[in-house]
Amino acid sequence: MMRKVVFAFALMGIISSAAFAKPAIVDPHLSVGTGGPAAAGPGIYSTGFEAAAGFVPGALPTGVAPEGAWTTNGAPNDASISTLNPNGGAQHLRQSGDALFAQGTGLLSFSPVFSTVFGASSISMDINISNTGGADYDLFVQAPGAGNASVAARVKFFFGDNDADLIPGDIVVLGSDGIGGLAFNDTGADYTPGVYHNLRLEIDPNAGPNGTINYFLDNVLIHTDVVVNAVVGDVAPGAVDQIALLNDNFQLLGETVDYDNISVTPEPATLALLGFGAIAMIRRRR
Repeated sequence: MMRKVVFAFALMGIISSAAFAKPAIVDPHLSVGTGGPAAAGPGIYSTGFEAAAGFVPGALPTGVAPEGAWTTNGAPNDASISTLNPNGGAQHLRQSGDALFAQGTGLLSFSPVFSTVFGASSISMDINISNTGGADYDLFVQAPGAGNASVAARVKFFFGDNDADLIPGDIVVLGSDGIGGLAFNDTGADYTPGVYHNLRLEIDPNAGPNGTINYFLDNVLIHTDVVVNAVVGDVAPGAVDQIALLNDNFQLLGETVDYDNISVTPEPATLALLGFGAIAMIRRRR
């Protein structure tokens, strides 16, 4: 099977790429678009894709604000709310590819745009990839609501063996290339197919010249790197107000990825700033 090397992305539309052999990961892309409608909130977002939040089993878009309103970039058969494999609760988000589009097409699911977290934050999600050897699955942490044109973080669950340890399912992150640019860096961690893992990112845009992101898999620190859009000089480096989930439509027969329990939480110092802002706003209104 021929695999892609470079994605060529189109804002808000179906993302496609030429097909090439894939000996290594090369992808200069930063941002994947803005996705669904805005949903107000206190700078904290969480969802388990449950019925109580308006999520209905079946294809996206579904859900109601502030937790719901998840959308796609146009693939009707890829993303759905499922009851087959939740990690707690009764429902979860599933991606399974879309035969209407060529392999190598980037298929996206977007959270709503919630209130922007500008300071340190924690992003957590549970992910279960049924097998290795098929599609790549990417997490994008971004802030279109803050005017950013690039992502704060990107994590790729790679289909194969990127670090030559003879174990497929490598986890790589977009980070520093060591010379002032960006590259995909292997964390040395691998995912186990068919089980849920918890991925957590601790983002501090104020730590060092380009911020710091600590990456945890199942509560074990696996990698530390820069804030991506601090390197490229974006408007609000490290800000978060949307999650996007991508796959490259290279699924094997029956392959799926399940997501559950996604949350974005400001760190205590950021929460304090949000509280001060709310108090100031109340005082102004008085």
